[in-house]
Formats: sequence, C-alpha cells, structure tokens
Amino acid sequence: PSSGFQSDQFRTVEFMLGLKDARHIAVQKDRPEAQATLRDALEAPSLWDDANAALAARGFALPEHVLSRDWTQPYVPSPEVEAAWAEVYLDTHMWWDLYQLAEKLLDVDDAFATWRHRHAATVARIIGGKRGTGGSAGVSYLESTVGRRCFPELWTLRNRL
Repeated sequence: PSSGFQSDQFRTVEFMLGLKDARHIAVQKDRPEAQATLRDALEAPSLWDDANAALAARGFALPEHVLSRDWTQPYVPSPEVEAAWAEVYLDTHMWWDLYQLAEKLLDVDDAFATWRHRHAATVARIIGGKRGTGGSAGVSYLESTVGRRCFPELWTLRNRL
C-alpha cells in the first residue's frame, strides 16, 4: 500500500507548514525514527508561526495567544493577525520585505492546494470512488483537503483590501 497516511515525509511537511494533527504520529508506530521526526515538527513553531513572529518583531501588535501558543495544536486564525498583514498590504512600500514574504507564502500555499487537487484527480482516475489504500474514504477525503490553508489570514485579508 502507498497511502499518504503512511508518508511521514508528507506529514512532516504539513506540520512544518502549520497543518498539524498529532493523530498522524500514531500511523508510524512501527517506525520510531519517523515518529520522532514528526513529533519534532509537531512541537516546533510552523512557518506561519515564524512569519507572525517576524511581523511582531517589526512592531505589529499581535496577541500573546498567537505568539506563544501551544505549537502542537492546529493554528486558529486571528482577526488581529489578519489586520496586521492587511496593513502590510495597504503600504507595500513601507513593508516591502514583509509583503514579499507574504506573497511567497501564498505561492507555497497555492502550490500545495494545486498538488492536493491533482493528487485527488489522479486517485479518482486510478481507483474511482473506492476506499483509499490507507483506509480513508478515498477521493472524497482527498477532495476535502484541497481547501486547507497553511496561512489563512493571507487569504482572508483580501476582504479588507
């Protein structure tokens, strides 16, 4: 079987991008090295956490619950984070480096969603509507993941611009 559920590398990338779900560690119960790598990524700040820390370091007021949260938990979008990043977008001249960082993060997020979509389409082509090899609902599960965003406020701030 070759399920994404079994790919510790894929889950590590997800964790590093901020899509954390500790339940994926148990899948690697027979591979302690993989579990350790996943646990390290789960317990570390994600790329989005680091980007928000950089924003705060530049003087933007972000809530403490965003800056020193439990890294093992899924990120919860914050209106204050959205407002701060929107400020960057409203004055790109002043905040050019942060704006460029945000745009590169969006490129990564967009590419990840595109990959998920293509993966779902490929699986549909190969197995149709059957259950996935890792025990998931197959294509319907994969399609449900396409809309996941690693850097959510960079998408929602567009409503403010």
